[in-house]
Amino acid sequence: AKGITGLSLLASTLLLVAPHFAMTKVFKNTKLDNMTPLEAVRVQCVGGSSLSAALTSALLLLNEKPWQAAVMGALPRYLILVWLLATGPSVGISTAALVPVYGILTVMFAAMVLPIPFLGPNLAAKIVASVFIIAGVQCLLSPLSIAQQASVAYDEEKQPNDLSILRVQGKADLVNGALLWGLGMGYSSTKSIGAACLAWTLAILVNDIGFQNATTNLGSSMSSVIVELAIALFGSKRLFFS
Repeated sequence: AKGITGLSLLASTLLLVAPHFAMTKVFKNTKLDNMTPLEAVRVQCVGGSSLSAALTSALLLLNEKPWQAAVMGALPRYLILVWLLATGPSVGISTAALVPVYGILTVMFAAMVLPIPFLGPNLAAKIVASVFIIAGVQCLLSPLSIAQQASVAYDEEKQPNDLSILRVQGKADLVNGALLWGLGMGYSSTKSIGAACLAWTLAILVNDIGFQNATTNLGSSMSSVIVELAIALFGSKRLFFS
């Protein structure tokens, strides 16, 4: 669990602070050499989402209380939201639709640490998890609808890699959602991280092997997909099923 969490922290931080370097040099996505500003922002959003899940996992492994870990782990997402509100319009992203969603998430995270009537931390965690899982599934299966919702002037020809990056965002959302769902179900910290690894495995099978998103769309090698799948399967087996 510590090894997977450490790798996730490193990878997500690189995606957030150096999107072009991370995608082309670290993850070897050769079709992103000429990344547009919108695609770079998309990659940074992936980094923020991934960092939230990795930070939550790290805090859980440091014996932080589950709900405090979940709330503190959400900070990268909120910082990304603030940054998107400022920079999104300049690259063609409409952020108005994000505001109510993050308002709901804020209330749910507050319910994990504060006594809010009718909302306990377990139920709040499941609601947040459901939001992330639904968003992840939509990004994986229907990225075009997400892109069109985010920009009324979306032009797929001008952003050839945008939909592929949105599918990567779907992977990150599924992993984050599964982690919080595990906490909401009352699983141990280790088993909750295992649930995240299981979701990661399923996302790789759908996204990178089923849709061939990493290889055909982003230009990565099948060997890198196999390595990622092996790590996810190992984490699932050791942390969730053991």
